[in-house]
Amino acid sequence: MGDLPTELLSAIVKDLPARDLRQLRATDRRLKEVTEQGAFRQITITNTVKSIGGLVQLLNSDRLREFVEVIDFKERPRPAELGELRYIPPDPVASTEADEGLYQAIQTALAQFHRFPRLNTLRLIFRKVYDIPLFQEDGYQPLNEPPPSASIDLQRALIAGLGAFGENCGNMPVHHLAVQNLLPYAHEAFAHPGLARLLSSLHVLEIGINDASEEVGAYGAANLPVFYEHSLPRILRAGQELRELTLAPRAIYIGIEFSLNFSGLTIPHLEKVSLARVSFKETDPTGPEHFIIRHAGALRSLELIYCTIHKYEDELVIDRPWAATWNLFAEELKLLTKLRVEWEGSSGEHTQLGYCSEEPGVSWGPSNHYPIDGVEGDAAALDAFAEIVKARDGGEVTILATIPDRDSDVDEDEDENEGEDGEDGESDEEEEDSE
Repeated sequence: MGDLPTELLSAIVKDLPARDLRQLRATDRRLKEVTEQGAFRQITITNTVKSIGGLVQLLNSDRLREFVEVIDFKERPRPAELGELRYIPPDPVASTEADEGLYQAIQTALAQFHRFPRLNTLRLIFRKVYDIPLFQEDGYQPLNEPPPSASIDLQRALIAGLGAFGENCGNMPVHHLAVQNLLPYAHEAFAHPGLARLLSSLHVLEIGINDASEEVGAYGAANLPVFYEHSLPRILRAGQELRELTLAPRAIYIGIEFSLNFSGLTIPHLEKVSLARVSFKETDPTGPEHFIIRHAGALRSLELIYCTIHKYEDELVIDRPWAATWNLFAEELKLLTKLRVEWEGSSGEHTQLGYCSEEPGVSWGPSNHYPIDGVEGDAAALDAFAEIVKARDGGEVTILATIPDRDSDVDEDEDENEGEDGEDGESDEEEEDSE
């Protein structure tokens, strides 16, 4: 290959994975020059000493740090005392002294991300299954006073590190932040002024919230509403330059168990909204329906995944069914060209979209399995709205019913920690190693 023109070599290697590019880079001086930029354009770091050490080396490399555009952080499971990987709660796992040192190293490294001049995308991918301390039912005191969860400590360190990065960065280069499986645990790092500065530069914000209590253990009941009513609104209000917003809790329905006030939230240039597990309360000015309508002047894409309208058990008729929402959207969302509506159920439940019943002081659950009066026009209204969107230039519509597979989520999460050819995920960390 040494005789091939540089342009042809570049064309041959340009679509290779970063791992292959790094291997090629080590074989030949000329290949090193051709592959170097692609090899370090996207890097992956994990919560291990080796990975953070490699990140620090990369930060200190005047040449290589110029290439970094995308950084993925992937949380790996902590080893148990016997050397086995710990996946399942309720065993509370405290941060050890070594953990605390690692968290400080992570926070210090993130604070220097302003040294990556081309960095534009950050993705924090936390685990779907955690070790969380158990709390008493009232949520105010830990049960048997277990130590703080190492998982929460890790997330706090990452968020605090992003805040320090935002504070240190003069001309903020990052425009895309994605957080998967964020624990809804309110802590002081969410109030960091540097975090607000980072959020204010974003064009794309994706937040996936890991609140599936049967998988992550029990939270303090007093902390969850603090997250949804204070921490999360603080995050959203800071994103005034957003073009795309995704908000996706895994289990808890926003607006039923915990409230999220949309009334003061207006984002001038918002073009895409994706909401999952959000309750559309009837004529609620603080709810998502009014939030969506407020952005009709720019909104071009709307996704509603497993959203619902809820009623109390003793209410026989829905006063304002989904049909009213679809009719309002059809009238107001005149720029919309992308629509996706997905609800939890089988394909035969198209006539009864996303309702749940609530018995005050007891519980709530889906109402899709028995008839509800007043919802007969829902399907026709949704179809009419879909036809309007589809008829527009570039119009795309997806409407379907699905049943979430929680078990596959856990299996997939475990697979994420395996590298290619069954190698341990540690091999991914070679991405950060500089010369």
